Amino acid sequence: MRYNITIFLSLLLLFLGLTSCKTTKHVNDHELLLVKNKIEINDGNSKDQWQLKRYVVHKPNLKFGLPFKLLLYNMTNLNYMQKWYERVNKFDDPSSTFSKVFSFKQGMGYANFQKRLSEWAIKNGEAPVIIDTLKIEQSVANLKTKMIEDYGYFNTQVGYEVEPVSAKKGKI
Repeated sequence: MRYNITIFLSLLLLFLGLTSCKTTKHVNDHELLLVKNKIEINDGNSKDQWQLKRYVVHKPNLKFGLPFKLLLYNMTNLNYMQKWYERVNKFDDPSSTFSKVFSFKQGMGYANFQKRLSEWAIKNGEAPVIIDTLKIEQSVANLKTKMIEDYGYFNTQVGYEVEPVSAKKGKI
């Protein structure tokens, strides 16, 4: 019974930690994070709709329940090299509390660990996908070309509409 409570509390803390991270941390005020692409065909042929999704250039961040790679990217500080230099200078200062407790070598080890952790998170994380009209226009051109060439729809009209979902999120 005690084992189950420990697992439950651990999972609860993990869930709360991941959901408290903002997915729009690196999105500016005038930009929108792409949440979803939706293709509608007036013909009603859902088979073609599924196949046309691969021609869309602008794809949202990958999700498995939560966008883990986006959250990993957002947990990092993009100015990690500046922070690294600040930490190194702090370790040189003999009056700082950290340098009184730890040696310079230990401080450098800590700073290098933080630097490598940030580099790893930026490398393995996924930057937020911002809605860009140039990529949308490229997707529209791709879809129009593919519908004429592959599916034989000669009188196709392809358009798009950006719908804001919230203050910094939107779907196409």
